[in-house]
Amino acid sequence: MTDTDDTPTESEQGIEKRQQPQRVDESEHGHEREGGREHEYEHDLELERRDYLRSIGIAGALGSVGSLGALTGATGSVVAQDGDWEAAAEERIEEHRTGDLEIVVENEDGEAIPDAEVEVEMQEHDFNFGTAVHAEFLTRGSEWGDDLHTEQDRQNYEEAIEEHFNTIVLENLHKWYLWEDNVEIADEAVDWAVERDMGVRGHVCLWGNVDAWAIPPRVVEAMGDPWASEWEETDEANPDPEYVVEESMNHIEEIISHYSGDVHEWEVVNEVFHEPAMIEAIEGDGVTPETAPILGDWYEHAEQIAEQHDATIAVNDYNTLNGPHEQDRDQYEAQIDYLVNDRGIDLDGAGMQAHHYANERISSDEIMSVLDRYADYGVGLRITEFDMFGDNWDQQMEADYLHRFLKTTFSHPAMEEWLMWGIWDPLHWGPELGDDPNAPLYDDDWNEKPSYDAYVDLVFGEWWNDESGPTDADGTYTTDAFLGEHEITVTTDSDTASTTVSVTDPDGTTTVRIDVSGEGGPERPDAPASVTVTDETDSSVDLEWDAVGEAESYAVYVDGESDQEVTTTSATVDGLSPATTYEFGVATVDSAGIESGLTTTTGTTGDPDYPEWDPTETYTEGDRVVWDGTVWEAQWWTEDQEPGADEYGPWEDVEDADDGGNGDNGNGDEDEQTGQPQDTTGDGLYNDITGSGSTTTSDVTEFFEGFTDEYSDPQYYDFTGNGEVTTSDVVELFESI
Repeated sequence: MTDTDDTPTESEQGIEKRQQPQRVDESEHGHEREGGREHEYEHDLELERRDYLRSIGIAGALGSVGSLGALTGATGSVVAQDGDWEAAAEERIEEHRTGDLEIVVENEDGEAIPDAEVEVEMQEHDFNFGTAVHAEFLTRGSEWGDDLHTEQDRQNYEEAIEEHFNTIVLENLHKWYLWEDNVEIADEAVDWAVERDMGVRGHVCLWGNVDAWAIPPRVVEAMGDPWASEWEETDEANPDPEYVVEESMNHIEEIISHYSGDVHEWEVVNEVFHEPAMIEAIEGDGVTPETAPILGDWYEHAEQIAEQHDATIAVNDYNTLNGPHEQDRDQYEAQIDYLVNDRGIDLDGAGMQAHHYANERISSDEIMSVLDRYADYGVGLRITEFDMFGDNWDQQMEADYLHRFLKTTFSHPAMEEWLMWGIWDPLHWGPELGDDPNAPLYDDDWNEKPSYDAYVDLVFGEWWNDESGPTDADGTYTTDAFLGEHEITVTTDSDTASTTVSVTDPDGTTTVRIDVSGEGGPERPDAPASVTVTDETDSSVDLEWDAVGEAESYAVYVDGESDQEVTTTSATVDGLSPATTYEFGVATVDSAGIESGLTTTTGTTGDPDYPEWDPTETYTEGDRVVWDGTVWEAQWWTEDQEPGADEYGPWEDVEDADDGGNGDNGNGDEDEQTGQPQDTTGDGLYNDITGSGSTTTSDVTEFFEGFTDEYSDPQYYDFTGNGEVTTSDVVELFESI
């Protein structure tokens, strides 16, 4: 360590300065740079037009302004619709994240006890769900030495982390220079987690970002210029690549061994090709960072040290699972390939930071495709720094995307950890990017955001076991249990016994035997004699049943899941999908809280009379409308975005409408849906490119993709009248609608 006394502590250094995730805005991605030249948006566009449209929207590409919502993602999303993504994800989750749990209940003589009451309550996920933490605020209540918040804030912060996560990562204080000057605070935060049986990720051994206080001044001076002269913390440059190698190797060993057994995985080098300063200082200019020899040397050394201290090693970078950053993904894959195949590193994890602006959302299919690329190298996958910020989306849109992103990534069999980058707005790093702070879970006043509900509903709702039921005639109770720790309680007429079991095998059956006294569970009340459906709407069903004398209340189930408990002999089940058949069940509940078996019946909701789409109305997820003979369902918040106009838009077609939709051409006649380009205005120009019977933004999209090829004949596509077909004609068609 340096022998100076004036290096700033965490309290003095301010929030980390770091490389900004690349934004997909017009200045950086509106013109794709290649060889220092900007491509104009003319006939020689080298970008794939479909990718181009998805990333920035045709309106942004053409510099148009005005009513652009249908294409730009200003109120919608660039996320492509990919069919029933959620059903596919849930199928993978059931396959890879649950295991069969069999509970066998016997008496002291080994005889099976039927009708014993079994309760299964999950205690902890086997999967690592985590967050970045501000070490100083967590343990001392201050932020960079200042008491900017209250002790109640600190307690709220501590309780929220402990309640919602089983893993943490220090946002700043495991970075080399910051760690050397704040090791006591860093240790306190790690100890805090270890005392609570929480996992700790190591972020990070080495990071080449000089401005982020990630490299000690003595090492920066040895890196030479331009780094030494550009950083105010250093003295004169004293280039010494061997010293940089020696110090970096020593630091890798020091920090991994310091946390022996407490930090389960270390990101050895962070953001290799985005922050290559140390690599360039050692290898020279012109080096390819992701395949640099020193990178392999660092990982070989870290692998040897980590094996001695019960830790694994990983890579980590941004733009690896967000946005149209294909070049970044190619470089990241090249880095993994180099380490695994060229250097023979036993690489355990590939970390994807997953910081998101609104225009960097990607579809579930794209997420799975990218994850497959990395997983093909035999590495485990980690989401290491998920968050969402910037303009162009509201909190509900963020929550919808968190739901999709979390469920999709959790469903991938190689995914092993999922961490968000902070939870509370006042500690979020957004301002360092010039954005408002926007942590996923809580605002300044600890109000829960919609993304909080999205996270909790999945992790502690949909993916959490809390159920009960009787053993069968063989004394067995079986269920699908999410991988993790479960408390099992068995009750008979004269005894109760509990045990804890870990379900860790998604491919087999975990069997636990519990010995209790007694001849069976408590006596159950009689079930209702019958259940009848008395009324149906498109979203609800009314039920009635016979009264049971010993009933304290009745439990109502829908498709085997608890829905409500009532004290009358009727109930209305709301929130159902239209034209769908459900199984409804009713159980008697006695004064001791014991339920009878279910009496069941089936009912089908009616077909709805959906309103016609109105461009002036605001729609939210789940709203349905009729347009062009089809029923459409909104996938997120939307306004003035025509259903079917953009395959990457907010609407998904769910069924044909009985009324034939809206195909009027404005003259009281129905335009023919030919499937071929046609003129519907009488001017001789083919304004209906798709042949749908009307001109929509789908025609603009189709025209933009083919105006240099199949739609290049001026006789039919010269909308500007200048004798040729160019992007100006695409603009003209777009403005006409």
